This record gives sequence, structure tokens and C-alpha cells, in this order.
Amino acid sequence: MISTKYIVNLLICSSLTLLMSCGAESMYSGHQCYFIFSTEMHPSTVLTGSITGDDGFCLVYKGIDKGVNKVFVEKYGTTDENSPYAYTTSIEPTVESLVIGWDNGLLIGYSAIEGKILAFDRHCPRCENSAKAKLQWNGSAKSVKCPVCGTPYDLSFSGNGLELYYNATYDGRFLRVVNGR
Repeated sequence: MISTKYIVNLLICSSLTLLMSCGAESMYSGHQCYFIFSTEMHPSTVLTGSITGDDGFCLVYKGIDKGVNKVFVEKYGTTDENSPYAYTTSIEPTVESLVIGWDNGLLIGYSAIEGKILAFDRHCPRCENSAKAKLQWNGSAKSVKCPVCGTPYDLSFSGNGLELYYNATYDGRFLRVVNGR
């Protein structure tokens, strides 16, 4: 005969397993992302510094400059003298083919705490339905805040609730952030 204590322990273990698995899945973005950046073709001290050392994070997004689609790189308190970047070589995808996160924006940087490059959606996950929920710098290159709900996010600690992309890598030539493609 199965004891009540055994059943209670089994239910507790099952519940904990379910909670842990849901939490692990939800931290990763289900939104499509396809971003490739050649640091050889576009030497950006701002972006390269952000992915090779614990120098804070950069905001990367697509935009139009003088009628040409380009990639823009911004960092809190720093100017990237080379931004925006036009993709003009055959080794890079076209700017038009890039999918830069949920709301045309990625926050990319190296986390010494995590020991790897992290890439997050620029859009606040708590304000999914608001077009005004593009995260803004919050006093440093490692912190952002939602202008709608006011939630702050520390980028050094897996974003504290931001949606993280599965694969952000840098091989010394190319920075790649991909998910779902």
C-alpha cells in the first residue's frame, strides 16, 4: 500500500520539476532573430568592446540613413563614430534580410558573471502590447528601463526577466545572434 507521505513527496517533486522546466523555457525568446555583423568589415570599437569584455551593452537596430538601409549601434554615454553601417560586401547578408529581434532592437554585450555574450530583445516583455515599450538606458550601459511600466533590467544578470536569444556568438570575425531560423 502506498503511503500518504510518499504521494505528497511525489507531488512536490513533480511540481518543482514542472516549475523549473517552465522557467527555463520562458527566459528564451520565441521571436525570430537573424543578426550577423562582421567586425572586420565594420570595425566598431563600441560594439567590439561590448562583446569582448565586460564593457557594457550596445543597442543594435535597423534604420534608414540617406535613403539606404543600415545597421545602427548605440551605447549609453558613448558615440560610435562609424555608425550607421551599410552592408555592402558579399560575405554579409543584406540589411533587409536581417531580423533584429522582436521590435527592431537587440541589446548585446558580454557578461563576466555569465561568462558569455548575451543578446536580449529591446522590447519590455511585461508590456507586449505597447508600441512604446522600447527599453531605454537607465543610467549605465548595463541597465535598461521600460518607459511604460518602469521596470528596470540589469543586463549583466541574464536580463532579470528579459527575453534572451539562444545563440549569441563571436568568433573574432563575425558576431552572430540567431534564433528560430
